[in-house]
Amino acid sequence: PPRLLRIAYLSYDWRDHPMGRLTARLVTSHNTSRVAAKSLSYGPDEPNPVYDFVKQFSPEFRDFSREDSDSKFARAIYGRGSGHEAPHILVDLVVHTFNGRIGVPGSRPAPLVLNYLGYPGSSGCKTFDYIVLDSNLAGPMLVPSFSERLLLLSGPYQSNFLPLHIWPRQAYSNPSLVGSSSQASLSENLIINITNFRRRLHPRHIRVCAVNSNKKFEQVSFTAWMNFLRRVPRAVLYVLIDDRDGAKKLISHTLYTGISPQRLVLFSKLDWESHLVRLSGCDLALDTFVY
Repeated sequence: PPRLLRIAYLSYDWRDHPMGRLTARLVTSHNTSRVAAKSLSYGPDEPNPVYDFVKQFSPEFRDFSREDSDSKFARAIYGRGSGHEAPHILVDLVVHTFNGRIGVPGSRPAPLVLNYLGYPGSSGCKTFDYIVLDSNLAGPMLVPSFSERLLLLSGPYQSNFLPLHIWPRQAYSNPSLVGSSSQASLSENLIINITNFRRRLHPRHIRVCAVNSNKKFEQVSFTAWMNFLRRVPRAVLYVLIDDRDGAKKLISHTLYTGISPQRLVLFSKLDWESHLVRLSGCDLALDTFVY
C-alpha cells in the first residue's frame, strides 16, 4: 500500500472553546487513504462535546494531560520504543496562546513543525519551519518579519465548520422567529428566539459588530471604532459584553468620545449555535488589534 503522510496535531483546546470548535472537524476529516492523522491532547481530560467528538472520531487520539515534562512529551510523540510511528509533520495549534507548550515542538519530535491557527503571528523563534496563514493576515510587507516560512492558503486560513442544521439567515428573513425573551433558545429544528437585535434598529442602519471578549478592548482599536461611528452616521455598534462593569466602562468611554450610547447595542453571551445565528445579522465585523 502507498505510504501515508503522518500528521500530528498538538492542542490544549479540544473543549467548548473557539479553537476546539474550529479544529474538531479538521483533525477528523482527512482522507485516510493518504493521511494518517493523530490528535495529541494535553488539555483537561474532562468530558465535553468537543473533546468527546475528537476522541471518538480521530483516527488516533492520545491524551498527554498528565505529562508535565516537555521532553518526555516530545519523545512520546516521536514514538521511539512506544509502538507509535513518528509523525512527518507536527502542527502546533496553540504556540504562544494560553497553556502553550513551546518546549514540545522545540524538541523537534517531527521533521517538519508547523504553526497553525491558534497564534496567527510569527513565533519569533526557530522552532517552527512554517506558519499556515492567508494573504489577508500576511501581506507582502509583513513577510520579512516572520521567523517561519509562509504557507499561504488561497482562501481564509481558518478551518471553520458551520453545522448543517444551522441556517442563520432564516432567523432574520422570518420576523416570526424574533421573540421577546432576553435569551436565544434552541427548538427541535432551529433557533427560534433572537432578541434586542434588529428590533431596535431601522433596516437602513449599518450593523457593525465587535464580538471579542471586552477584556481584549484597548484604546487604539476602540478609538478607531468611535471614529468609524463618527464618520458613518448610519452605523450602530454591537458589542459583546462579559459583565456589568464592562458595560458601564464602555458606555462611559463612548460618552467621552462624543458618541451617543444610543448607538451601542450590548450583546450578552449565548450558547455557540445561538451566537452564530445572531452574527448573521451583522453587516460588518470588527476585530481588536490585540488578537
